[in-house]
This record gives sequence, structure tokens and C-alpha cells, in this order.
Amino acid sequence: MKWRVERPFLISAGLAFLLVAAWLQPDIRDFLVAHHWWRAFFLALPPLIVAAGGIFVQWRQSAHADELQEKANEFEEQANQLRKQANELTKQIGDLQAERNTHLQQIAENTRRERTKAEKNVEILRKHIGARASVTDNVKYAPTTPLIAEINEQDIVALFMPAGGGSQAYCVNVYAGDLDVTDLPEGGCAVRLSIIRRHGAVVDLGQITRWEDRSLPAATAVFNKGGLAYRADYSKPGSAETRALRVFGSRDGANSFLLERSIGDDITGDNVEISKRFMVLHIEYRAAGFGVSNWSTGVSQHSLFISV
Repeated sequence: MKWRVERPFLISAGLAFLLVAAWLQPDIRDFLVAHHWWRAFFLALPPLIVAAGGIFVQWRQSAHADELQEKANEFEEQANQLRKQANELTKQIGDLQAERNTHLQQIAENTRRERTKAEKNVEILRKHIGARASVTDNVKYAPTTPLIAEINEQDIVALFMPAGGGSQAYCVNVYAGDLDVTDLPEGGCAVRLSIIRRHGAVVDLGQITRWEDRSLPAATAVFNKGGLAYRADYSKPGSAETRALRVFGSRDGANSFLLERSIGDDITGDNVEISKRFMVLHIEYRAAGFGVSNWSTGVSQHSLFISV
């Protein structure tokens, strides 16, 4: 680039040198002295050569500047096109991200686990902890107005019936999913429950009246056992397996009975409660294929409502 800019000056300098060299020749100098027009032309050549060189240099620089400007314009146009493409790609990326978020939301909604019946029931029953519930049971006997005592981490609901009226306290455990819950009050009870299936056996809790006392010695059932009031033996055809139910009255003649069974815990209660418990067990044994092989009644001051 430096050579292209200085070359016209070098040419001008060369021509000037040739002119000086020509002037130094005696024949040429004598000719120019004798002919003043030629001498004037000869003397005017150096400024003309310098001016022509300058014009040529200016033209070359202008042409080069125009070429650079044209390239700069091309680069600017390319940059504008690239910016436009980048904006379009950014918009496409935004559209794709929005579409992805929509799909992720749809996937989350489609895969969202529906709450189980137990979870729904627990949510309702936790609002009524400590309140009484109106309970029905289409499978087995259940207390009519127990307290909703607690709900554990396994969603097992403890229905507690305090001692009173000649009956001892007991607790019925039910899995929340095995309950039909109606969140409406009924007869002084906060909620209605229908037990489909119990969770384990009834837990006898002696003479306690508060759920908080279930670990105290009073929660251990103590019965003053008297004479036999009713008995029934069960056997299964083709099997050596047997069942037995025994009902004993209270030694002091109170309306309190003890129901002993060959399999399971003893149960205490008044004549109505023991009669219900006895008949429930009787129906369970019959449904399991057992038949009554022997039965008898004893003496009791309080009638039992048992028929086998």
C-alpha cells in the first residue's frame, strides 16, 4: 500500500532528474537558450509533472477510499442481515420455549396423581378431631356416636367410645379409605361415617373416659366374673378347627357381662352390647363355614338377646 501511494512521486522525481540531466547537456542547454519558447516549456515541465503526480495520487486515493466504503457498506448490509437472522432465531427460540412450557404444563396435568379416597377423607376428618361422629356399619357392629380420637401417619382413624352406662371404653380402628364420609352434622355429631371394613379388632380400654388416658392402668379391663350366662360351640365339617363363645355375668349382679371367645380378646359390656357382639361373631363364624355344635343358657338377672 505504501508503494502504491509513493510511486507517482518517484516517477515525478525521475522525470525531474531527467530534465536536470538534459539541462546539463551543453547542446540541449544552448538550444533552449536560443529558443525561448522551448526554454519556457522546459522550465514549466517540473511543476506540471508535480501537479500531475498529485492529481494522480488524489485520484488513486479517492478510488481506494470508494472501494473501502463500498466494502464497508457490504459488511454493514451483511451485519444487518445477520442481526435480522439473529432476531428471527431469538423469536423462534422464544416460541419454542413457550411451546415447551405449554407441553410441560400439559404433561404435569396429565401425570398429576389424583387424590385417593383415604386422602380426601383424612382432610375432612382432621377438621373434626375430638368431635363425635354418627357411625353406621353394614358389616359389623360399630359404636353409634364415638369420638374421632386421632388419625395416624398410615391414615388409620381411631374411633373412641368412652366408658359409661355399664359399658367399658373401647376403640375401633378404621382405614380412612374404608370409610364413607358425609361432612354434615347429625344428631349432635359433627360428621357422618359409614364403616365398610374395620382395621383390626376392637381394642377394649377398661373404664377410661378420655382418649388421653388410654395408657393408664384404668385402661386395662377388669371384670368381676360371675356365673355362665350363655355358651355356644362351633365346628367346621371335615375340619378339626373349632370356635367357642362364652358369656359370663357379673358376680355383683350388675348389668355387666364378659364375652370370652376362643380366638380373640375378651369383650365386656352391658346386656345389649354383649348381645350385639355375640351375634356379630356368630354371623362371622357361620359365614366362615362353622356350624353350631352345642349351646346352652345360664342364669342371669339381665336378659341377653342372643339366638343361635
